Amino acid sequence: MKKKKNKTAQRKPVLRPARKAAKVAPAKQRRKRAAKRNLDLPRLRALLSLRKLSRVVQSDVMTDGRVPEAFNISTHRPATLGATISLPQEQLLAAFRDILSGKQPAPLKDENGAQLDATIAFQKNGTANIRVGDATFAFTYAALLNPTPARRIEYVDAYIKEHTFATVNVEALRAKVSQPGFSDAEFLSVVEILLTAQESFVQRVRSTVAARDLNSEDLLPTDVRYWDNLIAPWRGSSSLEEFLAMERSTELIALLAGNSTRALRAAALSFCAPGLVPIEEMKNVSDEARLEALEGMTSTPDHFGLVGSFEICASLDLTPEVEATGVKLLDALLDIGRLQNRCLFYAAIFVMAVGRLAEHSEMRKRPAFWRRITAAAHASLVLRAGVSENAEGVFKWTMQHFGKTFLLSVLLEMDSQPRWKPDWLTAKHLVADVVGRVEQAINKIPEAQRPKAWTDRATAARDWITAQHLELFCILPAIGESARRNMPSEEETLFFKSAYQEFTAVPTIERLLACGAGFFTVGVTNEIVQACRILVERLQKDGLRWADDNVQFAIQVLAFVAMQSRDAQLADLVAEFCIGKINEVPEDGATLEIVCRLLECASAELDREQANKALSGRIESVAFTAPVQLLPDLCDTILRLQSLDPRLAPELGKAMAAARLGQGAI
Repeated sequence: MKKKKNKTAQRKPVLRPARKAAKVAPAKQRRKRAAKRNLDLPRLRALLSLRKLSRVVQSDVMTDGRVPEAFNISTHRPATLGATISLPQEQLLAAFRDILSGKQPAPLKDENGAQLDATIAFQKNGTANIRVGDATFAFTYAALLNPTPARRIEYVDAYIKEHTFATVNVEALRAKVSQPGFSDAEFLSVVEILLTAQESFVQRVRSTVAARDLNSEDLLPTDVRYWDNLIAPWRGSSSLEEFLAMERSTELIALLAGNSTRALRAAALSFCAPGLVPIEEMKNVSDEARLEALEGMTSTPDHFGLVGSFEICASLDLTPEVEATGVKLLDALLDIGRLQNRCLFYAAIFVMAVGRLAEHSEMRKRPAFWRRITAAAHASLVLRAGVSENAEGVFKWTMQHFGKTFLLSVLLEMDSQPRWKPDWLTAKHLVADVVGRVEQAINKIPEAQRPKAWTDRATAARDWITAQHLELFCILPAIGESARRNMPSEEETLFFKSAYQEFTAVPTIERLLACGAGFFTVGVTNEIVQACRILVERLQKDGLRWADDNVQFAIQVLAFVAMQSRDAQLADLVAEFCIGKINEVPEDGATLEIVCRLLECASAELDREQANKALSGRIESVAFTAPVQLLPDLCDTILRLQSLDPRLAPELGKAMAAARLGQGAI
């Protein structure tokens, strides 16, 4: 994957011949030329400013027409036929309209006025084919220019039947094409909506991959409607459970009312956690249609879609047909080498999507749970586009360019989504999650009824897990299981009870780490919180250093406990310890680890305004006390935090000023 290069940087220098001596122009002529240059100066300044903006921002600036009019900037958008032919867009659309109205269209002319030897023919599916010489160019949505609203609705319904849209976008499409007057602008707005379908995105990505010109912008659509089409638009639900029961349920019912195979394929994008799999809803589908839909999932490359489909399969009556389909799903899923590659590529796309949604001015207003599962659905869809080659290189590149933004955005959301840690986004974690879910689905079946072919495949996968020492990873919360839960009682800590009791009796780092698996899976108790306070105070008194064995990992666990329990006292103790160790960070190190712990500690505060003030004060202390060599990295971190959270941004002003002031000493 390569990032798009700046167009200015791609321009080759123009070699000009040496100027010959010329006659000096008369003064009047020189004044006219100077006046002309001065008249163009504001336009040139406007163009230069626009070039510094992203394509999305350029489009927003130019939309209302005031800037183009004020600075005489052309917004003409030509239609292109291949790489060599360009003609006015309105001329081409007028030709389509004429043919659909039964009229003879005017001859097509290129932008230079030269007439083209072109013929236009419409296909039954509404595509217009333009033949120029030996080449044919297809315009998929051209039939929507039909003068009759009923015909336009017929065509748009055909597109809807083959593509996946949120119901709000389906309604918008039908409303637009049913109007008596249907201008070119309205036609183009309809096409924009059609291009936000899941299937349209996959097709574009595959075409770009075939042309070997894929970059990050191709993988991160800017149209909000695309993200709404992945699972469901957010309409005000306050939790993931409420979202699934309301918004997602509405979309799923609409999908299942049509083609159940396409419905499952679309819904499967969101199967990043067992609780997101619509097992009960799929039981309402006829046996034949359901089995056909599950069979259709055996060819999909996204692991979450496969494991979710297997969970549906394992919940059904175990007929020979169901067992055979389950085997196909497991064979497609549990090829460990292939699964690792897919999981690593999935992780890379998830990192990119989470960061993009967190920075987007509109999307970041939506709740963290919606953005997280939507980013997960997007990563699965990219896998379906067949873009999973060189997963290791793509992941490394992604972490270099998007990793810090991803990490900070997830940590900023820990006040509402504290159970899933960004550290768990590795290929091994994701593979173990898949294996754990397969085993859990099989174990729900009475032992005597479990298909041997299923258990054999699960056992082989478990052997790999055991060899890699990944048993804990199989039971960690999944991406879609990050919502806050009530603290358990000591009796509810299950087989971690004895480890918890040992730690509360004598709080040590070793006993704390022995409880880590329990903290991450079943949660923390009030007794654990009390013991953690004692341990942090002891760490302060003992003068343990930041680089000592297990100290940083212990602080990670302690911050996690503070965040889970929302214990402000423990959070203050952990934050104070971290700030006190800033001088022990090596010169070639970074402040990010300490800032991450401070973010987690801030999530222990119930009041977000108070949390932001506490966090900014702590980062300001880091800026004043950190070694000079660490300040550039700290400045970068602060800038990213400011871009992610507008409420936090002004609070970090003093911290940024302190960091920049300290950089002057370098």
